[in-house]
Amino acid sequence: MKTLFTFLATVFLITTLQAKIVYLNNNLEAPKISENLYINWADAYAATSAGDTIYVVGSNFSYGRVTVSKPLVVIGPGYFLDENMNTQVDKKEAMFNEVSLSDGAEGTTIKGLTINGGYGLSIKDHINDIVIENNFCYSIDFAFRNGGIYNNVTIKKCFVQNGINMSSGYDATIVTNVTLTNSIMRSFSIKDGSKGIITNNLFVSDNLKIGTSSSFEIVGNIFLNSNENSFTIQPLPDASVHHNISLTGAFGNANNNFTAPQSTLFVSGDNASTDGKYMLSENSPAKGKGSNGTDIGPFGGPDPYRLSGLPNLPNIYELSTGGFVSGNELPVTIKIKQ
Repeated sequence: MKTLFTFLATVFLITTLQAKIVYLNNNLEAPKISENLYINWADAYAATSAGDTIYVVGSNFSYGRVTVSKPLVVIGPGYFLDENMNTQVDKKEAMFNEVSLSDGAEGTTIKGLTINGGYGLSIKDHINDIVIENNFCYSIDFAFRNGGIYNNVTIKKCFVQNGINMSSGYDATIVTNVTLTNSIMRSFSIKDGSKGIITNNLFVSDNLKIGTSSSFEIVGNIFLNSNENSFTIQPLPDASVHHNISLTGAFGNANNNFTAPQSTLFVSGDNASTDGKYMLSENSPAKGKGSNGTDIGPFGGPDPYRLSGLPNLPNIYELSTGGFVSGNELPVTIKIKQ
């Protein structure tokens, strides 16, 4: 009941009249507890129409492998909730083995989920206008079945354990208006001819593969690379590649790119969380060295990475009562973090 109360209290604060809201909670037992509250994905999904929202409650049980083929907003509570302070009252995550976006899912937003199966988040068809935000993903794979141009893909404030692969489709497949921002990942690859912006990210391995005829602005990123030959970006240096940090100097020193040792960049200490360990130290050379004097890396820029992938919604991180009832009233204290 505490989980349900916390979740519904949050929803009460943010509910709008713009679209239907469906709640998914597999901690419950009855097939349907009340109107628009379901215990399995199939029933919750069937109850939605284009433009609706599914709020997914954190659980000890995975919601399995699911497919989205209509434009929805799917929101979970975030990840690493037990590692960072002031996240959620309930520390359980909304876990999925795989989330697939297929034909018809144009306009979908996925945020606050933990997609930790071997397949991660996969985009399997020609889908435009998608937003992937505040998620933990094992991987993000654009497995296109047909060639063509795919527009308006935004990936922001995500923690991707493995990498983002936009180059696994046929040779004719390119992606335009790609925005990859304020995320932490191992690697990134995309086809020739693609276009977009890569800004304020952290890449923790060598693999960055951008097709040589692509057009990207690459700004404010940190590359923890040990082998600059693993970077396939041409030509370098270029005015569109600026204000980046590389351990090996892969971008040279032109256009405000520079080299810095990893030991000087981030906070230190054994108690740092999985994502918190990449916050900039007080004297980090990345501080204020980005474009327009912003910080370099995922915690910089106008819309910085949020620890634990907390959605940009009122998040209840503490809930307490006075422990006694006075008349028909029970005093409740709720602490909310935006």
